[in-house]
Amino acid sequence: MPLPLHWRVFLTVFMTSLQHSVQGHVVYLFRHCVRSVNASSLTPYTTLPFPSFGVPPDTCLPRGLAILENIGNELRAEVMEKDVVVVADNVTRNIQSMHALAQGLGLQLNSSSLRVDGAPFAHCNPPSSSEKDELMKQRWKTVPLPRDNAANFALVNGALQGLRNITAVPDVVEDGDFKGEHTLAATAATTFMMQLGGGMETAWGRLNASDIYQLDQMQVYTWAITRRAVPIERPKSSTMVAAILAALGGENVDNNISDNDHEDGPHTTIFVGHDTDVNGVGTLLGLGWSAPPLSDNTTAPSVGLRFESLADSKGILISFLAPTFHGSSAPGLPLHSSIISNDTVADFCRRLSTVDWSCAGHKPQKICH
Repeated sequence: MPLPLHWRVFLTVFMTSLQHSVQGHVVYLFRHCVRSVNASSLTPYTTLPFPSFGVPPDTCLPRGLAILENIGNELRAEVMEKDVVVVADNVTRNIQSMHALAQGLGLQLNSSSLRVDGAPFAHCNPPSSSEKDELMKQRWKTVPLPRDNAANFALVNGALQGLRNITAVPDVVEDGDFKGEHTLAATAATTFMMQLGGGMETAWGRLNASDIYQLDQMQVYTWAITRRAVPIERPKSSTMVAAILAALGGENVDNNISDNDHEDGPHTTIFVGHDTDVNGVGTLLGLGWSAPPLSDNTTAPSVGLRFESLADSKGILISFLAPTFHGSSAPGLPLHSSIISNDTVADFCRRLSTVDWSCAGHKPQKICH
């Protein structure tokens, strides 16, 4: 019997790295769990009440935690407790997500390998609202409309069934933000995606999983305008890129924590951040990814980037991982994994030209001198 697709893809990534390295360091950057969201901006466009998520605002849904636990279990063969550090931003949903990953990895929840630290996720001074407006207007001119733009609006309006369609609200850039019909559609797409990932009825039973995946185009489109400009993302994500670079070079993410099994940092470092972190790192490093049935460059819940520094300075292998949100007795599985870049060290270091090292605090030197 042939191996399931997700295992074949995972083994391809694993064997590619194994051909080059048995000693390189590995870094993951995951977005947090499927969570509860606030859809109040959509209430003028529907007469239907949005169902309760059953958890406090902005916290993980039970099935969202199960997805991350299963992801952790998928990664368990790669890491061992003495070799892994998991670092979560100091936000409730991220801490919950860290604990779920840890359970899947087989880590004890009181392990010193689990750390809550907002420093790697810190932002520097952003551009002003007027500067953002100009950057977004420039981006807006160049970003193509979603492939299924009209069909997506029909899906959202058909689900909401309000007295007023969201397409009655024209798009506009103002006050440092992109507002209007596409942003409203993106809010609906996010809400319905969280319902799907949480195992809830989606869009009052009016949309199926295929519809929800298609609507992800609207979220990606709005972010391509608002968050895929390097000058906007540089102050948001330079610190995270520096943290990834440090961990790839074997530096401890917290020098106050000893690592008795290694002369340097742990073999595997896992950061549990936000969609803004995944997007920002991708933007600064010039990375793109594909994870069907989700949209290209998706930052859906629990997706992640994987970096591996190959031994003997042979390069940096970068992959993208995405869970499955619908169906399956094992939530989140199959876990889709694909290689998005296999850089030489020189090529990878050239990607770092977009990073603001003064914002990051320092430039780690072990990989990029």
